[in-house]
Amino acid sequence: MAPGRRIPTTRVYYDIEVRGDDSILEYWPDENDGALQPVNEDVGNIDPASDDDARRYFASIDRWTCAPVTTPTGTHVVALTTWDDLTAEELGDPAARQRTTDLFNQRRADAERIVIAIAAQMANFFEVTLPEILRERATARLTHLNNVNALFSTLGLPSEWKLAVPEADELPDPPVVEIEGIAIPVRWRLEPTSYADIQHTIRAWADKLEDHPEAFTGLAEDRISDLLCATLHATTSGAGREIYSRGGKADIRIQANALDEGKGPASIFVLESKWVGGKDDVESAIEDQLMRYIPVAATSTVFLALSRNDSFANAVSSIHTWARGVPGYIGEIPGAVDGWPIFTYKIAELDGLEMQVCIATVAVPRIPSTRAEKKAAAGVD
Repeated sequence: MAPGRRIPTTRVYYDIEVRGDDSILEYWPDENDGALQPVNEDVGNIDPASDDDARRYFASIDRWTCAPVTTPTGTHVVALTTWDDLTAEELGDPAARQRTTDLFNQRRADAERIVIAIAAQMANFFEVTLPEILRERATARLTHLNNVNALFSTLGLPSEWKLAVPEADELPDPPVVEIEGIAIPVRWRLEPTSYADIQHTIRAWADKLEDHPEAFTGLAEDRISDLLCATLHATTSGAGREIYSRGGKADIRIQANALDEGKGPASIFVLESKWVGGKDDVESAIEDQLMRYIPVAATSTVFLALSRNDSFANAVSSIHTWARGVPGYIGEIPGAVDGWPIFTYKIAELDGLEMQVCIATVAVPRIPSTRAEKKAAAGVD
């Protein structure tokens, strides 16, 4: 065996100007009919242990490149570029030069088929596939909104539910030492009559919820809050979905009407809803959420405690017991709705501000789905 020698070659480039978005050429038209072949398909099977195969493979990767080039006139364009290596003898051989020309023409024809397939797939996507996707999503969204509207329609919403704009009472601040340059913030709370009206509205809404548990028992807390918010929108001015305050968010807020001259509407009511499965849920709703993000103005709140417990009376008793164990508990009084007491808590981090929480317990029992569950519910052995 004798050592080999490298024959000097000249690399000849062939540029095709790209007009349009050249990044599209990085994608393979996967919806083609299978007639297309990659531009390096002729490399064939590769033996990883073969140096010759490795060289052929890596050379084929660069058979076509897409990059900015400068034309002979000095213009900068993006081009698809291919190449061929010719020895000095081949450069002077007309037959060899013709083979290179034929090679470039064949590569261009192969590349054009791929580019045409890419263009056809893009056109099909924007003219056929995308409209179908949008129609499907719009139809799904419309179906969802119709279902929500049908659910909302079950609430009835008689005209007598419409309440007056909620009023706010100013809470006097305790005597303080006057210091020049320091303003004492005005605090507001929901006027007692407005607070009672809102409780009655939520109770009327909850009655419908309890009448149709099959429509609600599978919903997440946020979706139930959405439905209640829709009811409050229809019956109470200033009801809004989710308010961000003090680093948290409440499910529903209500703003009072215009207050003293120079002050805007005040958020004077917040509501938190939660499926209650144990003590942690109660503590989280009151201590970790209502107390954390209650605005200074909103001292009137409602904890909508949703229960799937088969023994609702026991669930209510447990919820009240757990609520009394929340730090800051002072006492409780009957609420405007029978069975919905108002608990009072003192929030130390807000200078001892007292917060009222109406514990609104609502029964949303599980709906029997299996034959055994249906028999058990009916008392049949």
